[in-house]
Amino acid sequence: MASRVMCSIAFEHAESAKMLISAGNLTSATGLVRLQYEALVRAMWLRYAASDIAVSKLTSELTRETATRANNL
Repeated sequence: MASRVMCSIAFEHAESAKMLISAGNLTSATGLVRLQYEALVRAMWLRYAASDIAVSKLTSELTRETATRANNL
């Protein structure tokens, strides 16, 4: 489930990058492509490499405590 969310974010970044490119905003599009890549890498990590504990830390409701635990990944 978490990996699907990250893939969805990567697709959203791709669509936005295409819009930026068509508007001639190449520098902004390049920055967004990096975010797309990072979202895809995170999706693959969640799907194939992350432990159940890491996934639960990243998918739990965001509070100060859960943010601190997620930062320690």
